[in-house]
Amino acid sequence: MSKRRYGGGSVSKYTYRNKTRSTTKWRWQLRTTDPDTGEEKHVGKSGYTTEKEALKGLAEARERYATTGKAKASKLTVEQFAQEWLDGRRVAPSTLQADIKIVRNHITPYIGSTALDALTASRIKKLYTDLLKHGRKDRNHEGEPLSPNTVNKVHNVLQAILDSAVHSRLIMVNPAKDPLVNAPKSKEINAAKEEIAPWSAGQLKDFLAWSENVYRDDLFMLWHIYAVTGMRRGEALALRWSDFDPVNMTLAVRHAVDPATPGGVKLPKGGKARVLDISAGDVQKLKAWRGLRAQLGFELVKQDAYIFGNDSGGVRSPNEVSRRWRRRMSAATQQGLDVPVIKLHDLRHTHATLLLQAGVHPKVVQERLGHSTITITLNTYSHVIPTMQRGAVDSFTSLIA
Repeated sequence: MSKRRYGGGSVSKYTYRNKTRSTTKWRWQLRTTDPDTGEEKHVGKSGYTTEKEALKGLAEARERYATTGKAKASKLTVEQFAQEWLDGRRVAPSTLQADIKIVRNHITPYIGSTALDALTASRIKKLYTDLLKHGRKDRNHEGEPLSPNTVNKVHNVLQAILDSAVHSRLIMVNPAKDPLVNAPKSKEINAAKEEIAPWSAGQLKDFLAWSENVYRDDLFMLWHIYAVTGMRRGEALALRWSDFDPVNMTLAVRHAVDPATPGGVKLPKGGKARVLDISAGDVQKLKAWRGLRAQLGFELVKQDAYIFGNDSGGVRSPNEVSRRWRRRMSAATQQGLDVPVIKLHDLRHTHATLLLQAGVHPKVVQERLGHSTITITLNTYSHVIPTMQRGAVDSFTSLIA
């Protein structure tokens, strides 16, 4: 084997044999020093066809690693490079807004001033530990523990930022991928999730009757559609009258409100539209709702108008609707309605749970909810499975009795 040295590195030729012939290849090696430990180490790459290719690889490596043992030194901080990364993102507005929020609230305040090439796995581990202890930034909860699920989202964003830094040759390796980091795992995330709190059929019936006939809620029909279809919050708010087919008794879910774009809509989660069957009673209720909307203005009942738009015809804000729901829960409690206080999203859970308890096949429930796989449905509503199994056993027993 011949070796030639080229100022801080070497290129060598080697030969290996297989059953039929010998093959000659080239490789380069470079000696560096780890800036964190001071230990000397070697890096290299083999498999080049010619010496010229190996020399080019060595030159590129020497440029990347310089004399620090890391990639070419950079004065960029984590905050500065994270902003560059965000500026270059080509994703849906809602995704970008979520990334911006994570960087602003959970990355910049903790490690933003750290030099990009000085960020270590141990520092990232401390970041996640701090977030799990007191990372919340939302009003009325600031300083409380951040959930493992949210910390995992922070980890995914930080890992993507540092991957980009590696590709830009600003750092040698991505420290967020080091096992020392110990980001929350699936088991920890699932264990920390709040339990689903669906209403019973009786509780749902009582609330809907109270909302329409006692409280005379101007959004009673919206709560009703959430309950009888299991739609996501933004999906129901993006429904237009053209999505309502009274003849075939269906509602088509084609869009969802985009929280990141005021007044804007996007494709539903997963990017696929779906058509949901509704009952004859629901059709009549929607027709009556259309009549009420027509009293406010003819423009509100045109085919392209939003079924649950505001009084000026615009799409309602999802956050505003959630606030309205919380006020309804407070009013129901004050007026003595005997139902547990639940979140708006729990109406979706109530719809799915009642269907599964009624013996509806999970595949049908998956299609109504718009889950991408039946696994999501089964995992989310595993609390219902024991009841279904008992029913299955009873049915089988009756067949062979």
